[in-house]
Amino acid sequence: INFDSDDLSRQGLDYLIFDSFKRLLFNQEVEVIEALLPSLLVSIKIMKPKLLNCNEIITECDLVLIQIMQNMEMTSKFKLKSTYLNYLEEFIKQMNLDILKHFKRLLAILLSILDESKLHIDCNYFKHVLTALNTLIEQTKPIDEKYFPQILFSLVSFQSSLLEAKINQSESSKLHQLVIDCIAKLRESNCKELDDYLNIVKDNCHDSRVYSSLLHNL
Repeated sequence: INFDSDDLSRQGLDYLIFDSFKRLLFNQEVEVIEALLPSLLVSIKIMKPKLLNCNEIITECDLVLIQIMQNMEMTSKFKLKSTYLNYLEEFIKQMNLDILKHFKRLLAILLSILDESKLHIDCNYFKHVLTALNTLIEQTKPIDEKYFPQILFSLVSFQSSLLEAKINQSESSKLHQLVIDCIAKLRESNCKELDDYLNIVKDNCHDSRVYSSLLHNL
């Protein structure tokens, strides 16, 4: 998109464009979504002051993210879900602290996708999952301790799959570092609580390489 945002605002076209983009989220064609998401991000950035300066509990920005999450939950198309993941981190950043309203649902989506690593490892796909998870944790710290077990155990399970996967060592190292970054961010929320869960992992982990690879880098 290439336009003057002030000029659009003066003409009252900024919301019209934003609303048109938002309606296109109901389209399930990969090519449409690939073109739509970066344009929608630009539109949100322009419209954000207007969208957030209201008394609504659920804003238009919230509705966009809700629709994106619903689309990710409903689709069985790998490429479509991957397209959403490519831009998910930027949508999380745009939400700022408003992402707290969507933390539980978004976390469930990301951890569910991480579980797909038991079936296959696609480096670019999981890089975007882990990057989004890192950003989500960073923007919502301190994380409620009740979420520690499900996050940590999903990361441990992913790490186990990563160690078994036959992928490029460089790509494997990048994914491993993103796992470590997630755990380090959790530790910033509550070091003692996280270490207690890591001890549980140590006692129950069937492959000592998994625990060692995590602990060595923390």
